[in-house]
Amino acid sequence: MKFYRAFSVSASQVSFIAFLALAVPSQVVADPLLVSASGTYNGATPSSFFTAPNEAWSLSFLLQTTPSVSNASFGVGFSPSFTDFNYLLNGSLVAITPDDIRFWAVPKNTPFILGLSVCWTSSCVGGTTEGIAFDTQQLYTGSELSPTIVPGTYPTSEFFIDNVSSFGEPNTVVTIALTPEPSMLLLSVIGLVALAVVVQARRAKDRVRT
Repeated sequence: MKFYRAFSVSASQVSFIAFLALAVPSQVVADPLLVSASGTYNGATPSSFFTAPNEAWSLSFLLQTTPSVSNASFGVGFSPSFTDFNYLLNGSLVAITPDDIRFWAVPKNTPFILGLSVCWTSSCVGGTTEGIAFDTQQLYTGSELSPTIVPGTYPTSEFFIDNVSSFGEPNTVVTIALTPEPSMLLLSVIGLVALAVVVQARRAKDRVRT
């Protein structure tokens, strides 16, 4: 009887740990979003520190679903806080971080309107003069003062680079995807292990009783 009483308490404790590990992170911790795009520059693209003719490129960065913003202008756009920016040219990492990334307001079902810009050395508030620009659907909902980034795939109606002059490039797709944080993955694994322990322990208990 003492064995069963002690075991019962242990099982309930493990169950509680499993509940916390599986349920709490999804409610308390905000997952970052991964924004990414890639493609190949055309043969007329000039060579620069971030471009080369006929070379593959890709970029990515992280931001929160409801990011803190700066340079917000109602009905125009905002600059979100971002981390972990990566830009690759021909498979090699280019050591550069944008001065500004800006999300723009886009009227519904209106092509050839700037939706996202990445500016290397100056603010994107007036558009991009040195960077990358994507004409897409609007990538967020709500006010520019308090936006919510919307995961999804956003094909461009036009994609171009700016480096003194503007150069049109082959269209691409901007992808925004949910990316679980490592801490959440660890807690989820702990929760699954704890649940497995409970199941095995209960089976062992039933075998002892029979």
